[in-house]
Amino acid sequence: MKRADRNKAYDIAIKTTGKQYQVGMAIEEMSELTKELIKNSVRGKDNIDNIIEEIADVRVTIEGLMRLYNIPDKAVAEVMDKKINYMLEKMKKLNEGKQVVFSSHDYFANMSDKTK
Repeated sequence: MKRADRNKAYDIAIKTTGKQYQVGMAIEEMSELTKELIKNSVRGKDNIDNIIEEIADVRVTIEGLMRLYNIPDKAVAEVMDKKINYMLEKMKKLNEGKQVVFSSHDYFANMSDKTK
């Protein structure tokens, strides 16, 4: 689907359901992705198809939120680049054997890697 067609669809959804509904749907979809990731990583369930489905739902709602809040792709891409570069700096330090301070989600990811 072309970007213009997606934007038109988001505009229709926003106009029809309103901001509160769109934000609520985004929260719901992100929680459903979280649930599937927990099933996979913690419980060892083979649910890749469910994860793909939920990622698609989250991406659709994220694009809708960007449209709702008038956030251009470029603004998000710039922040993503900064975050990816920060991640790469952390990985370089880890690969050099240096200590890295982890955030809570990094901590739990690191913990689960040690239990494998």
